[in-house]
Amino acid sequence: MSETDALRGFLGKWEAQWPEWKVAEAFVPVSQRERAQAWFALREELAEAAWGEGDARPGDAKLGWWAEELDGWSRGLRRHPLGLTLQKLPAPWANLAACLPALRASRERPATPILALTPQMTTARRLALVWGVHPVPFEEVHDLAGMVEHAASAAL
Repeated sequence: MSETDALRGFLGKWEAQWPEWKVAEAFVPVSQRERAQAWFALREELAEAAWGEGDARPGDAKLGWWAEELDGWSRGLRRHPLGLTLQKLPAPWANLAACLPALRASRERPATPILALTPQMTTARRLALVWGVHPVPFEEVHDLAGMVEHAASAAL
């Protein structure tokens, strides 16, 4: 099976779950439809892994795999068919990967808040919609010591 066939199969799986797409796609330019489908399919994959029914362990493993995959996209690597369409887009893949543990933690509906530190305001706004997650914007750091310093000050 070629990579293109694998991508088509994955997008077909998403379309089967969201038959409304047949109506909505008329409002998306033809040149952007595959990209839009891929974004929706990625969103569905992450949501299913984070909040799917039943035992949380398979979802945890899947989110861990996706964190590695998205981080790889930021470095030009990919394994998943969605990467054919999405990886080349100028998106903060590493930041998205770093946010996945907050999705995993939100599944348990913890009583204590989950702090999610991010240098991206767009990411912070989106994380504000996740149960129990309190996004904390901060300036971007490039070393572990700076990250620890920001995390400690945010927690206090």
